[in-house]
Amino acid sequence: PPHPLEMNEDDFTPIPATQSSCDHANRIFLSSLLHFGTSAFPEFNQLSKEEKWTIVAHFFYRFRIFEIGYRSDKRLQDHPDRTFHCYTMYLDTDIARNFYQDDAANRCMRKSLQRDIPTNRDRFHRLNMHHEEFLAVIILMFWDIGTLS
Repeated sequence: PPHPLEMNEDDFTPIPATQSSCDHANRIFLSSLLHFGTSAFPEFNQLSKEEKWTIVAHFFYRFRIFEIGYRSDKRLQDHPDRTFHCYTMYLDTDIARNFYQDDAANRCMRKSLQRDIPTNRDRFHRLNMHHEEFLAVIILMFWDIGTLS
């Protein structure tokens, strides 16, 4: 993937996702979320290392689904069969044929993508969310810890 300092929201070209590249991107993202919590919320600094990790790990999955839907609607309008999967990488049913080394996992992923991409793309298109609204939602989402044990 391109280096973050070389990226521009308006002119980068998404690339096909691979399992390896997504593993690396997700590690970077999790580290960035810890930094985000520390930088954006003074209260976050008062938490234990375990509490910080619990919040970030919980947020990670919800945020990824939300962010993928939002960015796919904005950046992949000409490719309704694609969805962002991680960082600047997209996924579609063709890529899912060989994403994992396990054929059963690939079949399951393809079936899920065939069902979920059109549904999620339609939902975010109808939301027609502005960038500021997206940011407000993710900030609220970060602190939604009601379901944590």
